Amino acid sequence: YDNNMTIRHVEILFIWNISQAIHYFDDRLRYSLTWYYFPWSRMNGWKYKYDIWYEISDHINLRVRYTGYSGHQDEAYGMYDDWDNLGIELVYEF
Repeated sequence: YDNNMTIRHVEILFIWNISQAIHYFDDRLRYSLTWYYFPWSRMNGWKYKYDIWYEISDHINLRVRYTGYSGHQDEAYGMYDDWDNLGIELVYEF
C-alpha cells in the first residue's frame, strides 16, 4: 500500500504442507512440514517449518518446532537467514 492506501503491487505466496500421523505410535506422534515461497516479486525468499508433536494424554501435547529462513539479505525472508528458531512447547488443552 502507498500513502493513499491503494495497492501498489500484488504479492503471491505459495504454501506447501505435508502432515502425517505415524500409525506405529497409535497416531499419537505426528509430523508436519511446511514451506512458504514468494516467487515473482521483489520479496523472494523461503520460510520453512518442521513440526513434530506427541500426544502425551487427551489434554497434554509436546511439540518441537524448527523454523528456518533463506534468501538474499534484502528479501522478505532472507533478512532472517541467521535467525533460525527451535521451539519446544508443552501444550495443555481443555
